Amino acid sequence: MIDLLTSLLQAGIHQGAPILLVVLGEVICERSGNLNLGLEGMMLAGALFGFMGTYYTGSLAAGCLAGILAGSALSLIHAVLTIDLRANQIVSGLALAVFGSGLTSFIGDKTSPVKMTMAVAPAAFRRLPIPLLSEIPVLGPIFFKQNLLVYLSGALIFAVWFILYRTRYGLNIRSCGENPACAEVMGVSVRATRYLCVLTGGAFAGLG
Repeated sequence: MIDLLTSLLQAGIHQGAPILLVVLGEVICERSGNLNLGLEGMMLAGALFGFMGTYYTGSLAAGCLAGILAGSALSLIHAVLTIDLRANQIVSGLALAVFGSGLTSFIGDKTSPVKMTMAVAPAAFRRLPIPLLSEIPVLGPIFFKQNLLVYLSGALIFAVWFILYRTRYGLNIRSCGENPACAEVMGVSVRATRYLCVLTGGAFAGLG
């Protein structure tokens, strides 16, 4: 029974890592004053192009980079629409979510999923047990027998918190979201800060 529960929790953390990356990206976006509801479309684009990048190059790093670039590209569209053209953030985000879903379905139909999946499967990220910590009863297998991206997503929780609440740049980001006029008076470029935050959020979604 304990082994079954451990396996379920281990799988839950593994499956939750992509969602965690997207949540962190959205936190950065919202703190800068930009609501991005198109993250689902960016995740789909990141998944498709990340998979194709890995398939055609044989490199997991190239696949991750392709996913990040795909998510960033869609987030750039959202940034232009909402920051420069002053479009409604909710409408723009939902439109990008639908666009991302349609785009990935269209491109995905042009590929051979079964053949590609069989070719890429051996290149998946493998578990990297942390010495000593992975031997802790129950908690060790759950938290310390995961793959590199799971560890990265956990580390990013503390990194994002530290940047937002313990650095001057994080203060600038929060001021852009809470009081942009005051931020401008203090010499902070609200436009540039929001652009960077939206692109970062898209990159996180693409990686997820």
